[in-house]
Parts: sequence; structure tokens; C-alpha cells
Amino acid sequence: MTPLRFFPLFLTCLPLSAAIHVATDGDDKALGTAQAPVASPQKALELSVANNDPLILFADGAYHLEQALTVTPKHSGSAAKPRELKAINEGKVTFSAGIPLKVDWKRQANGVFQTQIPNGINLAEGCDGLFIDGQSPRMARFPNYDKSARWLKGSSAEAFSPARIRTWKNPTGGILHAMHPAHWGGNHWTITGKKSPSECQLEGGWMNNRGGGIHPKDRFVENIFEELDAPSEWFLDKTSRTLSFIPAGNFTEGTGSIILSKLESCVRVLGSEAQPVQHIRFDGITFRHTTRTFMQTREPLLRSDWKIYRGGAFYVEGAENLELTNATFTQLGGNAYFASGYNKNLSVTRSHFHHIGAGAINFVGLTSAVHNGQFVPYGRPVDWNSLNKSDKGPKTNDYPSDCLAEDCLIHDIGLVEKQVAGLQISVAHKITGRHLSIYDVPRAGINIGENAFGGHLIEGCDVFDTVQESSDHGSFNSWGRDRFWHTNYGLVNKQVAEFPELPRIDMLAPNIIRNSRWRCDHGWDIDLDDGSSNYIVENNLCLGGGIKLREGYHRTVRNNLVVANTFHPHVWFKQCEDQIYSNIWATPYQPIRLGGKGKLWDKNIHLSATGLEDAQRFGVDPHGVAVDLTFKDPKQLDFSFPPNKEVEAAGFTPFDLNHFGVKKTTLKKIARTPPAPTLAAKATSARTKWHCLGSTLKNITTIGEVSATGIPDSERHGAYFLEIKKGSAADRAGLKPNDVIRSLNDTPVTDVSDFLSKWAGGKTKAVVWRAQKPLQLDLGPFPGSALNAHNAKINGSAVLDAPKNYIGRWTDAHTTLQWSTELSPNTSYKVVLVSAYTGDRTQRFTLRGLSQNVSTTVPKTQNWESFSTTLLPGSVTSKHQAQHHLILGPADLQRLQPALMNFREILLVEE
Repeated sequence: MTPLRFFPLFLTCLPLSAAIHVATDGDDKALGTAQAPVASPQKALELSVANNDPLILFADGAYHLEQALTVTPKHSGSAAKPRELKAINEGKVTFSAGIPLKVDWKRQANGVFQTQIPNGINLAEGCDGLFIDGQSPRMARFPNYDKSARWLKGSSAEAFSPARIRTWKNPTGGILHAMHPAHWGGNHWTITGKKSPSECQLEGGWMNNRGGGIHPKDRFVENIFEELDAPSEWFLDKTSRTLSFIPAGNFTEGTGSIILSKLESCVRVLGSEAQPVQHIRFDGITFRHTTRTFMQTREPLLRSDWKIYRGGAFYVEGAENLELTNATFTQLGGNAYFASGYNKNLSVTRSHFHHIGAGAINFVGLTSAVHNGQFVPYGRPVDWNSLNKSDKGPKTNDYPSDCLAEDCLIHDIGLVEKQVAGLQISVAHKITGRHLSIYDVPRAGINIGENAFGGHLIEGCDVFDTVQESSDHGSFNSWGRDRFWHTNYGLVNKQVAEFPELPRIDMLAPNIIRNSRWRCDHGWDIDLDDGSSNYIVENNLCLGGGIKLREGYHRTVRNNLVVANTFHPHVWFKQCEDQIYSNIWATPYQPIRLGGKGKLWDKNIHLSATGLEDAQRFGVDPHGVAVDLTFKDPKQLDFSFPPNKEVEAAGFTPFDLNHFGVKKTTLKKIARTPPAPTLAAKATSARTKWHCLGSTLKNITTIGEVSATGIPDSERHGAYFLEIKKGSAADRAGLKPNDVIRSLNDTPVTDVSDFLSKWAGGKTKAVVWRAQKPLQLDLGPFPGSALNAHNAKINGSAVLDAPKNYIGRWTDAHTTLQWSTELSPNTSYKVVLVSAYTGDRTQRFTLRGLSQNVSTTVPKTQNWESFSTTLLPGSVTSKHQAQHHLILGPADLQRLQPALMNFREILLVEE
């Protein structure tokens, strides 16, 4: 019998045909009136169509769905009468993808409670999320959850070690999560059994388009009974149907309520371009309790780093004029909102996304809509004769267009999958992201996967605390590895010179990033990566890593305020046509491997004289200025400054520096804002460059160098070659620009000096990082000579300390060190000294026996056994003959006080 119901006066005054009513205690056999509501959203939708009542009203409560609510073209509304599914009270209505269960808890040892799951529940489907009293405890895991941990909220090499595997009786169904070896997102494997007592069988590892195996350290396991040892952990034995749980607080035996995740979607909107679902509106509804979908994340999004699963709590395919507003998405295992393929005029507004296993808002077209679609990020170029050089834009209409994400709060996403974003755009056209607040995400806050098909607008956003569990990325990130792009840069230059519109051929309009606030402490604030082209970046406030542009064309960067960092141009093409002007930069530029300097790079404002000097020495900013600006209140994020004539003359126009992110009152009240940045200029010593071997090289120190070379972020070591001259010693050794020497003869190379010393010592078998991967290379003989402590002939009182590899006690002014060595005749050499000295008196030495003597001051170090490596200025030339007799001694014959130096090595390195 359907109970009588009493609704507020404003509802009971409406005619019966004004709405279809739904209540958790309704009956699907009822009429759907206020007094006799139906129980299920699906029934309400069918009644709405049958009765021609476009409004569906949901009473408070949780609607546990047996199947996802399916919306098809027959459910369409009209422009005059859109079909609306509305919560009577915003936020009080939940569409749940989980199964509610009454259970009987029994106390066990060690704080564990157990219960049996009824036989009627199919545990083979879903059941990978548990919800108790509104909370989401974690699967049993090792290492235990640590919110402060940089990677995976707790990781350890021990997690998948043979010793630990031996402690697992039956780990089948367990899960191994690991970072990509370079921290470019993550990968996942399910444990299907044991191969031996100390080995597991695995399935998975396909979730990242950059490949990668199991990270040796940054990994964890979960869903293994033996790892159940911490509060708020649980384990479900699906064979015995036993659920074990360790509560975090007070918990009692007896009857209780739980929810197990069951479905991957709460709503599925399914139409097509020919028959779209039209004019539907969802208002005020919360979506919860979906299953994880990471094992289904297998589809590459062209040549971006991403793979994707086309699914989500709210999934849309083939819709027009679909609106979702005032929603909440939380406690989800996979994606929240996913619009796939053909969609037009969709909007997601005034909504809250948090505690989500994968991404928040995704607008993703079909890759088949792209001409010459490629899927291997650093694969071979498209065959020139097969490359479509005439058809601009999309091949089909299977992509989202004219869609909006506005006034949304997004945080704590990517709890399971790490290659996700708050707003993900791929193979789409004219997507607007406006007034979004995004933070606490593992990768980018906003990501655009490729140049297809452009026209996107990002404005008014507040994006920070991003790239929290990954590296080499930005708060905003994009790629542009489209049909024109590949890493044979000379060939790209030639092809684009022949077809100038090639970099824009996939784009219907430029992408615009403006009037937003960005901060990234593990990468760049705005990162236009590989091939990203046709962007306008203007009026942005950057608080963290600055702005990076790599390997693209037609980017305009203007009128941005970067208060704690600078501009990072990486690996530019010869005629990239970029325009960089009227920006304010806090620290000196950090260019890496520029084939050209764009169309316009001038009239920028530098907050340090060094920044301007470096820029003009580099050949840019001829009309730039250096200005010492005083910001109003940086600690309160107010970076306004008084009018300044030099700034105005350089073309910088003040813009709103205080209004970013969400506007809806309830969301703004709970939204965080970024922490204030440190404004002190960073030291530049790490940028020291070496000029030898016919090359320019340096130590790997910055995130920019990590990005430019693609080496793992956690392994910043090696000798990095920026430039190499044809016919030089480095060129003869087979090295190329952007190479990083990672090891010699299986011994890691820490830096440039270590590389030169090891090579001079006879180690020639190199591991070189090139084009984002390692390769083996035999460098051949060292082009120079090593004059070291062990092979020196000592004339005088100095003493060789053989175990510590240096000559010390050099207090006799007449003591000299001598070597006989072969050098290429009439060749210029750079001189590298490895020494230690802590005395107060200035000491000088001279190296004799070359065409001219070399004299210089001994550099000071922290102590007598703290050795420094110094590349001496200038160069020296060998004599006409190959054999040389070289002598090292004091520059004068005064008595040394206390000693000349502790000497380890001099390297003569071909210039």
C-alpha cells in the first residue's frame, strides 16, 4: 500500500501534472504524484516522458541504484521545456552506486571486527569500496597510509619484495600500485596468484602511454589480508565472504550498516550525433559510491602521456544542451563526469568534486576524429607522403564542442589513478573552464591533451597544490604531439618552412589562458609542453614555477605577472613565431636548446638587474627594463603595485589580481587559496656552464633540465650537453645536443667533473639518455690527459696519501709535481683543477710545459679534504710535438704558509 505523504505548501499547491515525484520510500507502481511518489529515478524518468511532465522532483535521501540511470533520446526535453531532474533540497539527494547492507559485527583479536556478507550479493562485481557511517576506510595496505608522503601517500621498495611476498598466504586479488619510473603518473597490477613462495603473478601495467614498469621504490600493495594492521583499514575475503575492519574510533559489536560499491556509473546519457539526447537538466544531486575502474584505463589519447577509460559516475555520449548544476561528486572509485565523443553545449556548473579515484571533469572526443592519429608519444614521424597536409581540423564530429565547466570546486582527486586532471580536455573544440578552484591533485589541475581542435578558453581559475604525486608537469599542462610534431627537429623546421600552417592544421582556433592564478611547486605554473601550439597566455598571476614553452609554434605570452620564477623556453623550433612581451619576471630566464628566438621577444620587465643583463646578453629584450617593484601585501596574496612609468612604457597593463576561482557562496566559503610564495630570487650557481670538448655542458640540477631531457626526476645526476659543435671532441665521441651522460662502465656519473674524471681515467662505455630513453655508447679515448696524484712524480717534500687519492703537506716552495704525457699537437685545451685549500693566505700555482704557462689562484674549500673542481678561465695550447713534460709548482718562490694546496688532479680537456 502506498503511504499518504505531506509535502510543503508550495508543492501541494501545484497541479498534479506539475512534476513527477520521487522518494526513497516511494513505490514504482505509484502515480508519481506528491502524495504517491515513485521510488526509482529510472521509473520517474519514464513517467516524465509518458505524462509529458518535464520536471522530476526528488525528496531527500539516498537512492541506491540497481542499475545506472540510463537517459536516451526518447527522454529528451525541448528548448522551451527541458527535462529536469531536481533535488527539492540541494545536496540532500544522493544517487548511490553502492549496495546498502545490514551486517552483524563480531569483535576479533588486535582490534579487528568481522562480519559476513550475505550470499545474495555478487562479490565478483565491484565491491572494491567500503563506506561506513559516511566515511571511506582504506583497503589494507603496505606501507600504511601517510597523507604527508610525496608518492602514493606512502611507498616502499619493501612493498613488493620477495621477503614480504613470503608473508602472504594467498594474495590473489591484491593490487600493486606503482609510480612510473620517471614519475609520469602511475601504473597498476592485480595479483592473480603466486608463482613461487617469493614471487607473484601480475596482470596490468598498461595504464600509462609512456610505458614504464614497476618503480623500484615508489610502490605499495593493498587488498592483502596480512597487511590489515592499521585503523581505518579493511579487507574483504570474497571466498569466505568475510569482511574484516579495524575502526579508527569507538565501534561496537552487533548490527550495523555498510555500503559496498557496486556500479561504475550512477547516470549514463546515451545518444548519438544522428539521435542526440537533448535538453536535460540535473540540479542539486550528489553522486557517490562508484567502483574503481583503473584496470580498464587502456585507451591511449593519441600521443599524449595519457591513457583513459571512457566511463564515470556521470557518463555522457551523444548529447546536446545537457546541464548539470549544483551537484556534488564524492566517494567515487573512477572518473566523476565524463563526456565522450560527440557532445555539444554541455555544461557543468556550481558543483563540488572531491575524494575521487580518478579525474573530475573530462571532455574527451574519439581519436578517430583526428587526421593522421598517432599513439606512440615519441614514435616515428608520420610518413611525409601519407601526411594529410590539406584538411584542417577534425575528420568527423565525434568530439565535444561548445561545452562549459564553470564555478566548480575540485580537490582531492586522483586518489587511485595519478594521470588525471581536474579538467581534462582532449580531441575537443571550444571548451571553457571558468572560475574553477582546483588543488590537491596528483598531476595537472587542467590538462589539454593535444592541439586538436583548439578554441578552448581557461579564465578566472585558481589552480595550485598540483603535481603532488608526479613530476615534470604543470598546474596547467598541455601537449601538442599532433601530425606535424616529432623529435627530428631539423626535419620539422624544413617541413614547416614548406607548409607554414602545418602546426595549426589540427586547430580551428587558438587556445586562451587568461586572468587566472597558478602555482606549482613541483613543475611549472603553466606548462605548454611538446608541440603545444597556437596559444594566447595573458593576464595570469604565477606564484610558483613560472611559464614553460616547448617545441611549439605561434604562442603569445603577454602581460603576465610571475612573482617568484621566470620564463622557461625549452627546445624551440627555428621559426616558431612565438611572441613574448610585456611580462614581469622575477628571476632570470632559463632557456634550454633554442633553435630560434621567435617572432618577438622584447619589452619584458625584470625584477632584477641580473635578469635583464642575462636576457640582453642572450640577444632578447633589447627594450626590456629592470624595475624593483614593491608588492602591496604578498603574504596575503595581494601583488598589486603602485603605478610605475617604466612598467607602463614596457606595455604592461594592470589586471585584477584578487578575484580567482569559485564564485558560488557555499563553495567559496570552503575553498582554499594558495599559500604565499617565497619571493627571494633563487641562487644561480646551479646554472654554471662548462665550455669544453667543443660543447657547452652542465650538471643536471633543475626541473627544466629534467623535463628537457626526460630523465627520472628523482635521479638528477649526469653531465648534460646543451650544445655540440660539428667536428668537436664531443661530436667525434658520438654525442648529440640534449644528451645526458648517466654512467660510465656501469658507474653512475654524478656531474660534469665526475664525467670528465671518469672518462680521463679510461672509462668509455657510457649510458647516454637521449630522446627520453637510455642508450649504450662507447665514447672512445679521452680527448686530453689526466695529471693526477697517483701518476705524478713528486720533487720535494709533498706526500702522496694514496688511500685518499691526493698529494698533501705541500709546504716547500721548491716542491713540484711532474708528468710526462701525450697531447694532440697544436691543440687548445681547457684546464680543470681538483684541489682543496682552507688557508687565509692567497696561494697561486703555475703549470709549465705547454706553449704558455698557466697561473691562477687556488680556490678555497670548506676543509682540507673537501675538494672542489674548477674550470680555469681561458685555454692553453699544446706544443708542436705530441710528448709533453709538464710541471706544477708555486707561482712564486716565497715560503708557503701554510701550504699551496692538497692536490688531486688536473685535467687537460680538448677545448
